[in-house]
Amino acid sequence: MKITYLILTHRYPLQLFRLIKRLDGENVIFLIHIDKKTDQKIYDEIVKHLKLKKNIYFIKRYVCNWAGYGIVQATYQGLKELIEREISFDYVCLMSGQDYPIKSNEYIFSFFLKHQGKSFINCEKFPHPSWPNEKGGFDRIENWYFITSSKQYGFPNKVFKNRPRLNKVMRTIMGGIIPKRNFPTGFYPYGGAQFWALYKTHVNYVIKTIEENP
Repeated sequence: MKITYLILTHRYPLQLFRLIKRLDGENVIFLIHIDKKTDQKIYDEIVKHLKLKKNIYFIKRYVCNWAGYGIVQATYQGLKELIEREISFDYVCLMSGQDYPIKSNEYIFSFFLKHQGKSFINCEKFPHPSWPNEKGGFDRIENWYFITSSKQYGFPNKVFKNRPRLNKVMRTIMGGIIPKRNFPTGFYPYGGAQFWALYKTHVNYVIKTIEENP
């Protein structure tokens, strides 16, 4: 059983080092993505501390804003480089640099061995019950979003944070001007947690599907 941990990180180097030390072992590979907007001192500290480890690879960097497309780019980049570097693996686990395991390495390996061939991803079909104030999640794909370095603005339904009356006014005014975004035909949206563990067959399926449907 070979596990690759794809870690998206942007701060707290010491916590990242602790995470890697905890998960490190035989048949373990780490792919590290450092947010492109990360402070240069933090970036240098991470690279200096980890660059000599033979089972750690740094992947191409993207700017990752909260809920921004850069997170998707960084995640997909990790999967692509895993294949391009011809790294042997059974499972890929997507994590953040601020995660920490609550089980031992032995438990993790035995769990994946027991369930080999299955992938683990948290998702529910829209409307998602966790997002009742966002039309079950449909706001997330129908609204337009403008992202700055400090905040994300959603149009037309969510412009002002914690200001429902102002949002109602903006929705009335802008809803007639800005059309809803169209979701790709032939697909239905699901929502859930960002993080997952994918079996190698399903990783190859994801890459093949995107390559054939750019």
